[in-house]
Amino acid sequence: MKIFYYLNTNWKDNLKILFIIIFFLIHFQIFGDWHHYNDFLIGDRAVAMGGAYTAISSDASGIYYNPGGIAFSSDKELSVSTSGFYFNTLKINSFFGATDYKLNDTTFDSLNGFLGYTMKLTMFDEDYFIGFSIYVPDNENNFRRLNFNSSSKLLYSDNSLEINKMNYIKRETQKESNYSVSISKKIFSNLGLGLSVGFFNYQEENLETLNLLLGPFKTNSGEVYKLISGEFDTSALIRGVSLNFGVLYKLIESFSIGLSLNYKYPIIKEALGHSTSSFVITDANSSPLGPGFINSDDGSPVYQYGFLENSINNKSFLKKMPFEIRFGMAWQILNVSLLGLDLDYHTGVHSDIDYFSVKPILNVSLGSDTNIYDNIFLRMGFFTNKYAGTDVSSEGIIDSDFYGVTSGVAYKNDKNSIFSLTAVYQKTFNAKYTINIIDSKSNYPSADLSSLIVMLGISSNL
Repeated sequence: MKIFYYLNTNWKDNLKILFIIIFFLIHFQIFGDWHHYNDFLIGDRAVAMGGAYTAISSDASGIYYNPGGIAFSSDKELSVSTSGFYFNTLKINSFFGATDYKLNDTTFDSLNGFLGYTMKLTMFDEDYFIGFSIYVPDNENNFRRLNFNSSSKLLYSDNSLEINKMNYIKRETQKESNYSVSISKKIFSNLGLGLSVGFFNYQEENLETLNLLLGPFKTNSGEVYKLISGEFDTSALIRGVSLNFGVLYKLIESFSIGLSLNYKYPIIKEALGHSTSSFVITDANSSPLGPGFINSDDGSPVYQYGFLENSINNKSFLKKMPFEIRFGMAWQILNVSLLGLDLDYHTGVHSDIDYFSVKPILNVSLGSDTNIYDNIFLRMGFFTNKYAGTDVSSEGIIDSDFYGVTSGVAYKNDKNSIFSLTAVYQKTFNAKYTINIIDSKSNYPSADLSSLIVMLGISSNL
């Protein structure tokens, strides 16, 4: 890090200004979304059932949920799904500590989807099922702009730091993709085992610019203002291999249990970042003051301009990925309705970069698929999407536990092809926006996040 000039000799002012800069560098990464595992559910039928699919997995999406279930699929199975509409909203109540100003942020542009294919293969008089899948749980391209012009909204209650003008722009790209092949086999008529091997890729890029006019500050030259400008360019790349072992056991024909173990190993990981920020003392019209020595009202010197630059290049910030354990139960009722329950556990990991540290998380999914009329099916689900962040980051959204519901309809034609339409909605209830100046967690402003996804799907027995 190179510091060409100190921002201010008053350490409290330094802390406040650095807080503003770091805040913008972090807090918009909410849907990035390293801290949640169920932002985008995978599959077709599985999505409409809230992800409660570990004890079912009898189609191509079993490559993701439980490869052991594919041993009970048809001879050839194709499954495709994609989001036709995506919408998420972020609202921060008491933005910058000002209760009468709220931040609203909306994202529309996103694409996620799943493609899977399985087929039966006979070798040495034994039946095996092989498959491949491509699933993209997150692919976002966002452009955000925030303009703020006021002389009454205070960042802190001591009136010493007042935001008069603010202009913020961010371009953000997040991508995650997974490619897997699998093999499954019935060990007994009621027991299937499966293994998938895959490659995963996670990328995140952010470019942000910020301009702030703060003040007024009382000095020996009268009231002055501080104009801050910053540019932040950050990126992260994680690539590696994954192994997913699964078993599905039918205790009776209408009741089954499933277990899958998913291990990911990061081979390539790199975090890059570069930021520059500067300030200059100005008058009320944002015109820089001429040369001269300025003292604040308490007698401490105030520098008239400053520059701060910081760079990072870390290729060892993540030693391992969270390990996933899925357990599920499924019950077929009178060949009319299928009920599912899943428990999905992820271990915690530590990273040299706080943002990538996560804590252990247990998510729950419930779902049903009911034949309501002839070839028409109604699918419903409930799921949790717990926040895995460790709260060590000084700024951002914390405790953002989502609760989600799913609903969908499906139509099966005479050729055993199923066409589906599914809606997924989730929302937080206790999320908070952290500020490192505030010591008490109970004083953090609340944050409301929600998302709505409409998905189209096709599955077919070929």
